[in-house]
Amino acid sequence: MGFETLVELEPTLELERVAALSRRRMWESAAPEAIEEWGIEVQRFGPLEATVFGERPQERRLNEIRGSGEPGAIDPAHLAEAIEWMRAWEVEYRVAVPERGAGDGEAGPWLDEHGYERCGGRVVFARDAAAPLPAAGEAFDGEVFELTDEWEGEGFSILACEALGLPAIADQLTIMLPSKDDWRCYTAVVGEESLIAATGATMIEGDVAQLTVDATLPQARGRGCNRALLRRRLADAAEAGARTVFAELDEDDRASFEAARHNLLELGFEQVSRSSCWQRPALTGTAA
Repeated sequence: MGFETLVELEPTLELERVAALSRRRMWESAAPEAIEEWGIEVQRFGPLEATVFGERPQERRLNEIRGSGEPGAIDPAHLAEAIEWMRAWEVEYRVAVPERGAGDGEAGPWLDEHGYERCGGRVVFARDAAAPLPAAGEAFDGEVFELTDEWEGEGFSILACEALGLPAIADQLTIMLPSKDDWRCYTAVVGEESLIAATGATMIEGDVAQLTVDATLPQARGRGCNRALLRRRLADAAEAGARTVFAELDEDDRASFEAARHNLLELGFEQVSRSSCWQRPALTGTAA
């Protein structure tokens, strides 16, 4: 689907489906021992998808219900059923609610009535993959490499975990991505010291590509790694046949959000949708 057509129709729903697919494929790519170690379970309730990391009960970024903007999310009680399933795991979790699109008028008030509170959100930026890139500003003092072999996944995943502040065991969730046909993974090396400083990945589904797993080590920030990775991935996605490219940013870390947002806007992305997140600890209250 082309960018203009997508924006005219339902960007929230279409991109939400691709984003959900990329998360599912990421978890499915993990080694069985990692899935068991993290207690990963995914369950669908009508149009909703609930993901739980049973061994990480305090991590709301991982324990989440998405798809509440889909038609029918509330009726027949899909959201209530998904919440009851999440609460049974005794984890804290979030419910993402698109601010535009079918169902927005249903899910938000329902969550409000049942004791949930807004807790930030996610913003989706998209661009036409074929649109020309603006001229590069300051020269990038480094190089971007695409990873193509399974053995290269270890360094990629370890760096991503370190930069994102995730536990070391989380590297098993992304270690296999470079060897998957629908994923393209990259690292950026900077300076004379050839420091492997940043990561980025793209999942391509049909003619839509999602940019994800963006992470830069603290000591390498401000050196153009993210912009260089964005440029390389945009060029490669267009060459691979993508017509729309999008990225989803989490507002939890405002400093990282603003830096990533600046780079996306600089490269011609537009904000096309936003989802509010609602939260409530799983051990308090009731779902209905």
